[in-house]
Amino acid sequence: MKRYIIKKGAEVTAFSLNGEVMSTDKASKEFFFDDSFFIANEKCACCEEMVMTFKHNYVPYVQVSANDVTIKNIKKRKAA
Repeated sequence: MKRYIIKKGAEVTAFSLNGEVMSTDKASKEFFFDDSFFIANEKCACCEEMVMTFKHNYVPYVQVSANDVTIKNIKKRKAA
């Protein structure tokens, strides 16, 4: 299982379901996503920068530069 960590201060863009930009802001703290929230790692259509897209609880999607994301492999916890 992978954990994706968005760095504090990263520029995060929120998108609607139809792909329109809703807002862009700086991350005020580190954010953590697991595999179930990860959507894609791709080149931005406008600037060719590698970006990562995630599902989010409060907006449909968030996107951030791949340079601002740390990926860690974590062990899945065993059921008690």
